[in-house]
Amino acid sequence: MVNEVGIVYWPYVAALAVILMVAHRARGQHTIPAVGDANDSNLLEALKEGSQRYPESCFQIATKDIPTVIVPLKCLSTIAYAPEEKLSLGREVYERLMGRYTKMVKSDHLAEFVRAGLMKNAGKSVALLQGEAERAVSSQIGHCPDWKSVALFPTMIKLVSLHISRSFIQSPLSRNQEWIDLTLDYAISTVTVAGKMSNTHWTLRPFRGPFLLETAEMSRQFKRATELLRPTLEARLQQRDELPNDLMQWIISNYPDQKDDLTLHSRLQLEAVQAATYNLAFQLVHFFYDLLAHPEYLQPLREEIMSVSKSCNGHWTPAALSNLRKCDSFLKESQRLNPIGIVSVSRFVLSPFRLPDGSTVPAGVSVSAPSMMVNLDDSLWTDATSFDGYRFEKLRTIKGNEQKFQYASTSASELNWGYGTHACPGRHYASNQIKLMIVSLLSRYEFQSDHEQKDKKAIFERPPNVVDGVRIMPNPQAMVMVRSLGNFKQVLVVGGGPAGSYAAAALAREGVDTVLLEADVFPRYHIGESMLPSIRHFLRFIDLDSKFDSYGFVNKNGAAFKLNSKPEAYTDFIAAGGPGSHAWNVVRSEADHIMFKHAGENGAQVFDGVKVNSIEFEQIDGLTVDPSLAELGRPVSATWSCKATGEKGSITFEYLIDATGRAGLVSTKYMKNRRYNQGLKNVASWGYWSNAGSYGVGTPREGDPYFEAIEDGSGWVWLIPLHNGTTSIGVVMNQAAATAKKRETGATTKDLYLDTIKNTPGVWQLLDKAELQSDLKSASDWSYNASSYASPYLRIVGDAGCFIDPFFSSGVHLALASGLSAALTIRAAQRGDCDEQAAVSWHSKKVAEGYTRFLLVVMSALKQISDREKPVLTDFDEDSFNRAFDFFRPIIQGTADVDKNLTQAEIAQTIEFCVQAFQTASSEEQDAVMMKVAAMNSQNGTEGALKELHASLSADERRTLTTIQARQIIRSEDQMNIDNFTIDVIDGMVPRLERSSLGLARFVPKAQTSREDGLRATLGLPEKQKSIFSY
Repeated sequence: MVNEVGIVYWPYVAALAVILMVAHRARGQHTIPAVGDANDSNLLEALKEGSQRYPESCFQIATKDIPTVIVPLKCLSTIAYAPEEKLSLGREVYERLMGRYTKMVKSDHLAEFVRAGLMKNAGKSVALLQGEAERAVSSQIGHCPDWKSVALFPTMIKLVSLHISRSFIQSPLSRNQEWIDLTLDYAISTVTVAGKMSNTHWTLRPFRGPFLLETAEMSRQFKRATELLRPTLEARLQQRDELPNDLMQWIISNYPDQKDDLTLHSRLQLEAVQAATYNLAFQLVHFFYDLLAHPEYLQPLREEIMSVSKSCNGHWTPAALSNLRKCDSFLKESQRLNPIGIVSVSRFVLSPFRLPDGSTVPAGVSVSAPSMMVNLDDSLWTDATSFDGYRFEKLRTIKGNEQKFQYASTSASELNWGYGTHACPGRHYASNQIKLMIVSLLSRYEFQSDHEQKDKKAIFERPPNVVDGVRIMPNPQAMVMVRSLGNFKQVLVVGGGPAGSYAAAALAREGVDTVLLEADVFPRYHIGESMLPSIRHFLRFIDLDSKFDSYGFVNKNGAAFKLNSKPEAYTDFIAAGGPGSHAWNVVRSEADHIMFKHAGENGAQVFDGVKVNSIEFEQIDGLTVDPSLAELGRPVSATWSCKATGEKGSITFEYLIDATGRAGLVSTKYMKNRRYNQGLKNVASWGYWSNAGSYGVGTPREGDPYFEAIEDGSGWVWLIPLHNGTTSIGVVMNQAAATAKKRETGATTKDLYLDTIKNTPGVWQLLDKAELQSDLKSASDWSYNASSYASPYLRIVGDAGCFIDPFFSSGVHLALASGLSAALTIRAAQRGDCDEQAAVSWHSKKVAEGYTRFLLVVMSALKQISDREKPVLTDFDEDSFNRAFDFFRPIIQGTADVDKNLTQAEIAQTIEFCVQAFQTASSEEQDAVMMKVAAMNSQNGTEGALKELHASLSADERRTLTTIQARQIIRSEDQMNIDNFTIDVIDGMVPRLERSSLGLARFVPKAQTSREDGLRATLGLPEKQKSIFSY
């Protein structure tokens, strides 16, 4: 058998041997002298030796991969400007990275995109890159209040990959962590395969390459990359408006015959990351190694950044970045001594090429210029081996050099970006990008070597570079120490009420560097003592509910509402949510202080007695915002003062949350978009009574708040028992009615308050032995909203944005809901769940949605109060409001924002109910319409009869019928089948409420369903309700 195999295959083996022998002779037939040892991984010494021995002629460096011929500098222009069909840069890259084994694309698409795509919109690109730099730094390094040890090499690779990915593919994929990791891992696999194949004799490469483990891993990674990229490509091919300026779109627009080639798109995306990420990351690492080795440059560089930032109002442009002359010089000097390779202007010889010195370079080799020797040439650079960070800035002060010697410049003495026809086309883009990263890092952090941390007298010794063949990379092992600068914070929260404290706590628990400033000193007074049961679920999310349970506040099992002569309606929290679903009546000075301290206990830096006086904004491009706010820009810093100490200062930040309450710093002073609801322009007066009785004594309702309409329909009265033995009693009255009453009777505000209470029988009967023990307090203009509750890097929460007449105790609920919305949308943008524009839209819509729900219900209830005995919230034959209040339950208990079963199915009906409640129709009009309906019913309700009915009704009669149907709609079991509910989705996204992963997720019904069980358990909601936390 063995003999048979030998006989069959020996001709092929012999033929292969001949082919290999001929090829070997062809590769080796030239007379160019060689230096160095191919087994030496560091070829720098060989380059130095050859340059000294053959300064005016070619020599060859012994390598394991491509034979590398070094040409003398006098021949530089010849190879730099040679035609591609003779000396090829594309083929050089392909051969150097073993393209046949790493599956590289044989096209110039990527270079063309960089040259024509990226650089075409440099100004807009810088604006986008600025935002990406800030986001990347926030997500990868975050807040470091104390010195933190950081592995600089992998950290910079992650930073750059996050930063640059947006240039090649738009979000959300550019921020998808799996995609980022996959592109980096693929690059590592590619380099590993290329390295192993380079170290394999060229005759054996075809036999070894397919069987490498890394080759199989590359295939797996590529397959997954296509799976991740496919949905984006399919969506992009359907997109017609607002096309992004990225690599994918450039291929679609310029190569229509390849626009749907998923394999091409995937390979180009992966190759783009490989080409850009590591080179830029290496330069950043070199920059910081040199900065640590020469710390005297740190402060001047930081001061230059601050100065230029101030001159451009923090809005970086190519022109502004070019004014960072010291930074530019430092970068270029770092690159001069630590380039990405010891040779440059490399080309692959496609056919024998004759040089001006008479020598001929054979086909199949690489020709390069000795760039490292140029970098170290004492005839070009004074004291060439020494580091001088201002070397190139000083050279540019010489007349005629103003535009020369820049980081991205190329010339016969500046070869690190290449030279000639194929000098790096993206070098200016890369220069902008790396500078933006440096700006973000030096503006936020201090840097030290780990040696300095241990020994203050220690001097940082720059880690030696790693030289592999002709390539140079920074040492990957060195650790550095990082600490946040004291004046920069990721998030500034202004206002320490419930909304601000909640947002600060939620963010701090996610590791976000958060500062909370409150103008008053805690404990400070605030009205709004009655809570909704939804509050418990919000508090549970930040582990605060147990503190409220144990504090001793009065438990609130429900609330009673008496709107006219009919029996009061009661909303029962326990019946709706089960045991443990009670809320509380709180003393707000104490409850708010608990929440403020809780934010501090969870990691936020909290300060009371510190007032924010003004906010500084800067212009920002690249984001579409509310047109009315286009000139506002983004907040970047705030001035503050402390009355107790007289101190003043400023603070810079990435995000601002305005929780300044009714003062509404941003809405009233900067956005100027607050809108008062003239229909709810009321005045409230209230005080605290001792020895007051309780509603529902001897029943489970004992101690619950009681709300009663004023008999003339001008307003309502509240009665709320508190745990300190007092009872809060307030009168809310239409402002015009209150003014008229005082004018008519000559009564003071206190007189009107007491007289109103005496004429509100349900409340007055509980005050038989009670006494008013406090001064009277008042507030007006209680109801307002705004056109927007967010803009880029700004969120408005709580009363700072909107407030509604407190009839249903909605204030704290809306405060916490908006506070959590602010926190999760900030984290969503920081994490890359969506971009900032989408996060802004989500928050503003969510706040508006919650406000609108309560507004409709409150206005419906107040209309019933005003209309007294007219059937606004009841049908003509009903003797109570129980049906209407059952209908209102999802909103007035806050469960619309914590119970998904109720969000759309019931809320949509509630809103319709409320809207229709404002349609007027007399009983006579309703009787007339119902007679027609009854006549049609005798025809068994056929489809034809229904059509005939609608055709027979006038427009007024149809409106009347709609009013009747709106009040009766709740009686339809089909309409109330909560199994048919839909998920509350905004802009295609739903909240992700998981500790350490707070943010937004794309709505996928199956994924949403699978998350419910875990969220239900986390939030403590009863399993039978199938609830999740909608915020």
